Formats: sequence, C-alpha cells, structure tokens
Amino acid sequence: VEYDGAAITLNRLLKDVPEIAIMKMDLEGAEFLALSGALEILPRIKAIVFESNRSGDTRVFELFAKAGFSVKNLSGNDFVALPLR
Repeated sequence: VEYDGAAITLNRLLKDVPEIAIMKMDLEGAEFLALSGALEILPRIKAIVFESNRSGDTRVFELFAKAGFSVKNLSGNDFVALPLR
C-alpha cells in the first residue's frame, strides 16, 4: 500500500481518551499497519470490529493474540476482537 500524505498513529490520536467502548476498522487491508500504531491503546478498547479479506495473512490475528484479545468470526469476513481480561 502506497500512501503520500500526513499520518498519525492511533496511539497519538487517542492518547488522552481513557476508555474506548468500540472501534470499527475497515481499512482495505491496512488493518495490521493501523493496529501496529495502536498497541498502547489496545488495553483501553472493549471491542474492535474489523473486516479481514486477506486470506493467508494472519498478522492481524497474531497481533490480537499477543495483545490479549480473542477473535471471533461474526459473518463472512467480519470479525470482532474482545479482550480476554
């Protein structure tokens, strides 16, 4: 994915938000990149709904597992990640 422009990580954007009830991500395959910039805020998120249609790419699922989330399939390519805590 090529991007030409300014970007900000979710860690920086949401650094002052104490709790996030739900986050919805539909980034056309860039979910892993976005989540890589959100590792600090993941413990404050209660649920993350996302789409994954990149068959064979397990990086998002591995990142969630390392961060202490379980991932459940909702339907088709739609998933929800919930903290194990």
